[in-house]
Amino acid sequence: MAWLVVLLIIAVPLLTRRFLKGADLREFDRPTGEVFDTTAQDADAMAKTLTSLKEMFTPANNTPGLRNRLTALRDMMDKFSDGLVFDGSIESVDANGVPAEWVVASGADTSRRLLMIHGGAFAIGTARGYRKMSARLSRAANAAVLSIDYRLWPEFQRKHALHDIQQAYRYIVANGPEGVRPAAHILLAGDSAGGNLVLALTAWLRDQQGHATSLPQAGAVLAICPTLDSTLSGPSVIYNAQSDVLLGGVGQLMRRVPHGLVVLAATILYRMSLAKPEYSPVFGRLHQLPPILIHASDSEILFSDAIRYTNKARRDGSAVRLQIWRGMQHDWHVFADNLLATEQAWQELADFVQQHCPALERAG
Repeated sequence: MAWLVVLLIIAVPLLTRRFLKGADLREFDRPTGEVFDTTAQDADAMAKTLTSLKEMFTPANNTPGLRNRLTALRDMMDKFSDGLVFDGSIESVDANGVPAEWVVASGADTSRRLLMIHGGAFAIGTARGYRKMSARLSRAANAAVLSIDYRLWPEFQRKHALHDIQQAYRYIVANGPEGVRPAAHILLAGDSAGGNLVLALTAWLRDQQGHATSLPQAGAVLAICPTLDSTLSGPSVIYNAQSDVLLGGVGQLMRRVPHGLVVLAATILYRMSLAKPEYSPVFGRLHQLPPILIHASDSEILFSDAIRYTNKARRDGSAVRLQIWRGMQHDWHVFADNLLATEQAWQELADFVQQHCPALERAG
């Protein structure tokens, strides 16, 4: 029996490194991107935001039992946009079998369509709960936003989520809020896990070009604090473990457990090969992509994902722009309303859409 234990100790790391981990991406860790620093102006508001986030998540995180905790987190996020004051319309729709809703700001051009994929670690989040983000995207992009309820883990695998967003994309190309009508412009946006899914979709659309059933590529892509490496190999997972209030627990785990063992356990838990490009876009081919804007904070554990993806995509000839905010929390666009950094970030998103869709006239 002792020899079997020794064999496992030797074999598991070797097999994990050979078959489960992705390529070594350390060559893409060099600093890059435009840097914004509002930490001095936002200090007081940020402290209140962090307190509010802790108060919001603590009851659900303290719920005993993994299944009960997940249910509590889902219920909490489903109510996140309750009380939203919105000058526009919200209408439920079936997007090729995917539950969705159109969120359209007053005066928005409905021939311009944006597919929004919500975050939530692939396990929580709903179109209803993300209406605040959908409404703001509709105003910023002067577009009709289709927000979908893709299938979530653990009931479903990541491949089911990818299938859902592909179906929703097919729908948005041909349909608007008024019914069947070709789109003039198509945009993509996603935060956190949603950023992973929209960039996976972007690569899939590129690879479909030339096929009989190919779809037009998006005109611009907005990836907000995306998770792009499901193997969690980036150094910021460790060095930002203390500063990331929302995701820092993952970094704390990675400090205590060998990376290979985490990858092996996650591979079994999620029932997928984490390093496949469709699940970790940073490991894929990043050539011939549409204009992409990535937002990240230098204080979140996913910071390395944004840097590595940007550097690798630029090497491959794609126009990826990275904007970095100092000291912000992961997904501050969604969870922090009263920060200068939030207003800056949303303005940059709107300007990027304006730059790559020059016919755009923003809604008032």
